[in-house]
Amino acid sequence: MRHAALFALVLLIAAPAAAQPARVAQPAPPDPGPTYVPFDVTIFPPLRVFHFDRQVVSGLAINALWGTNEGTYGLEIAGLVNYDRVAFGGLQVAGLGSVVGQAYGIQVGGLFNYASGRCRALQLSGAFNFCEKGGALQLAGLFNGGGDGFSGLQVSSMVNYIEWTDFALQLSLFGNNTVKSFAGVQIGMLNFANQTTPVAVGSCGPNCTTYRTTIYPNAHMHGLQLGCGNFAQNARGVQLGMVVNTATTFEGLQLGGLGNSATATSGFQLAGLFNAAEDLSGMQVTLGVNYARDVHGVQIGAINIARRLRGLQIGAINVAYKNTIPVFVGLNAGF
Repeated sequence: MRHAALFALVLLIAAPAAAQPARVAQPAPPDPGPTYVPFDVTIFPPLRVFHFDRQVVSGLAINALWGTNEGTYGLEIAGLVNYDRVAFGGLQVAGLGSVVGQAYGIQVGGLFNYASGRCRALQLSGAFNFCEKGGALQLAGLFNGGGDGFSGLQVSSMVNYIEWTDFALQLSLFGNNTVKSFAGVQIGMLNFANQTTPVAVGSCGPNCTTYRTTIYPNAHMHGLQLGCGNFAQNARGVQLGMVVNTATTFEGLQLGGLGNSATATSGFQLAGLFNAAEDLSGMQVTLGVNYARDVHGVQIGAINIARRLRGLQIGAINVAYKNTIPVFVGLNAGF
């Protein structure tokens, strides 16, 4: 009897709930989008005039220390840092620097400017600028950086760096580096284009790390390198080095104060002390030694060395040790 009463009580409680219609899930309310305000004054978040989650300032933003917005279009001034999550357009001035998604306009930072997305901007800073892609003019006291697809002008006292570019002009007192493809002009003490990149892949014991080398076989350098030392993988253009020029495959002119080196060369090598190539189709000229494994062209130097000669050697000593006459003085020819 007690179990029957308990069962009846459960039915009385569950019956109203079962009689209610099933609830239908309501769609999420539409995104209202950003809120636009004509101005904002911020001491530091959240001490500010307006308090919208997705706030866009169209006009004037003054940040006593730092300020955060969805975006700013107009004039933005900060004692320390400006931060715009999505985009900025206009003029930004900051005591330390500005961090934005996309940049369109002018950024002036005492220390840095950083854009994680596309740029169409002028970046001026005391230390470093970075723009992921797009076109920019970067002027920095120390360092400029560009990501995949950056193009424009980089001027710094130390280093300019780009992942890859359709066209860029890099000017630095110390060095310029483009990891993948480069087209344009590099002027600096040391210039690097589409070089191999060592990447840590594991450990081989205490204080020991194994590396693999990442090579971009389709990367290229088209343009001009001017410096003390120029280094490229696949190059077409001109290398002018006060000390040395090196390339894996090279088409064009290598002019080195000390020497030139290339695996495969189609063009002209001119150096004060030495020229070296595995396969030469063109000309080598030096006061010292020319070396090429296979020569299709001309070698002019004090000493000319080749394994196989299809052309002409002019020098005090000429060596073509796979030819009929392996050593000759003054002039040697092979066909």
